[in-house]
Amino acid sequence: MDILFKNAFIEVSRPQKNLVQVRYLEKSPTDADMDEYLVFMDKFYASGETFYMFSDMRLAPAYFSSSVRIKAGSWLKNNRELVRQRNKGAIFLFPNLVNQLMAKAVFAVQPYPVEYNIVRTEQEVNKWLAARGIKS
Repeated sequence: MDILFKNAFIEVSRPQKNLVQVRYLEKSPTDADMDEYLVFMDKFYASGETFYMFSDMRLAPAYFSSSVRIKAGSWLKNNRELVRQRNKGAIFLFPNLVNQLMAKAVFAVQPYPVEYNIVRTEQEVNKWLAARGIKS
């Protein structure tokens, strides 16, 4: 598995050619952490690669500051068309109900630009990936 990016709160890897895994770590992100991650995302999306995304929130803290949520939402809004071109679909694993509600709130304000699903179990992730021809 290739690690593409890692900082104190997030790790981005490529377990397979057409799959990018975004794994949130236990540390709550600071504004600087989020800025660093978004700079990476700018470069990664500019590479032209297309992929499915698996966002693993199992270790994520229950709270992200409003400034971090705003940065993420702004990036998504500003890069909407690029995400549509590169990201073929996304699945978000949120076993924590609070994090599920936060994600739904973010997507209510700034809708995710491609097909996505929010699930609670790894089995649901594996089923979603398998339906897209990706072995877990």
